[in-house]
Amino acid sequence: MSDLNSRIIREALKNKRAPPKFRRTVFPKSIERSYAADLKQIVEEISKQIKDTLLPLLPSLEKEIGLPLIKKDEKVDDIVKATEEIKKKLHRKYTNEELKAIARKKGMSLSKFTDEATKKEFKRVVGVDLFTNDKPFQATIDFFSVNNIQLSNSLIDQSVDKAQSMVFNGFQTGKRWEEIAKDIEQYIDPDVGGIANRAKLIARDQIAKLNSQVTQERQKNLGISKYIWRTSLDERVRDSHRELEGTVHSWDDPPSVGHPGEDIQCRCTAEPVLDEFFEE
Repeated sequence: MSDLNSRIIREALKNKRAPPKFRRTVFPKSIERSYAADLKQIVEEISKQIKDTLLPLLPSLEKEIGLPLIKKDEKVDDIVKATEEIKKKLHRKYTNEELKAIARKKGMSLSKFTDEATKKEFKRVVGVDLFTNDKPFQATIDFFSVNNIQLSNSLIDQSVDKAQSMVFNGFQTGKRWEEIAKDIEQYIDPDVGGIANRAKLIARDQIAKLNSQVTQERQKNLGISKYIWRTSLDERVRDSHRELEGTVHSWDDPPSVGHPGEDIQCRCTAEPVLDEFFEE
């Protein structure tokens, strides 16, 4: 399939005087938003469990702070048991199979997105229909799915552990239970809290990385070994990536920051270079 597409492209470009220009590649924002929405559901459940199970224990813990150490330890054990129960409930609801299915669905959507975008742009620029399928990318999507199981599980465990540490640290520094509860509620806010921000980061970073991997595989399968670095051309582009805008790189020799999309939360894309199809 790869050799066939290479021959089709070379034949189509045979009578052209110069390599045609591609339009700037579109970043799959819709898939990022969809994945973020899936992770937000997990965040909302984490928030609910902490509110229902952990926060109600704070008033009694504060009341018993002045008791002898053995009694105080019993109250501390109640907090530890509560956090462990929260994690068990969340992992029963979001099993590895469920988390894998969520991630795999996003991986398949992205693969389809890049496939359609690639065929559409090559049809416009080169004037040919490419023959593609998603089988070569199954291993990449499987790896993405397994990695995102781990990230989702860590989102659950680290969030609950953080809430527990906020309880203990709060009382140790002399805070009232109302203050501690308010701090935790801010942290677990499903829209703007620390948990929500981590979920958004996971969605953005993981979709960007998968987009980079699938794009690289698609282009190399078409016989394309070089690309032009393209940024999002907005204020969020970091300086080191802005300097790469318009520069040409080989898939076998990435710049110091990696290929587009590999750096954390990178939204840059790779525009294919067809120069080699003109070389004899």
